[in-house]
Amino acid sequence: RGPATLARRLQGLPAPGTHTLAVSITPEAGAEIWSRRFGARTFRSRIAAAADDPFAFEETVGPLTFRFHAAARGGGFSWIFESWRLGPLPLPAAWGPRVRAYTFARDGTYRFRVLVAHPWLGVVFGYAGRLGGEH
Repeated sequence: RGPATLARRLQGLPAPGTHTLAVSITPEAGAEIWSRRFGARTFRSRIAAAADDPFAFEETVGPLTFRFHAAARGGGFSWIFESWRLGPLPLPAAWGPRVRAYTFARDGTYRFRVLVAHPWLGVVFGYAGRLGGEH
């Protein structure tokens, strides 16, 4: 229990453990709404390409927006954290989360692994999953 637990609850993420993951992606005015359902809990975010860099994108969760750079990695790409902001207000990168995210395709299936930690809160969440293809 503690700050990481509170952060998970505020974002709609479940307690640590094994959960069934269902993902849906809905197009929305130049972006995509990603809904990830972990058992009974749902985590939603809006992902959009950055206007100023073809290799950057932003993910918005509630009032926070995180900017990432996509870097090629072994048949897929990693998400490299660049910056974050609260609404329009930039926040110090040193105060931001540490994100390890990797997406790749294998056997016609889009796969992903995500781990998010914070220097003050510890590990906030991590998950892995896949979309499409036959399983």
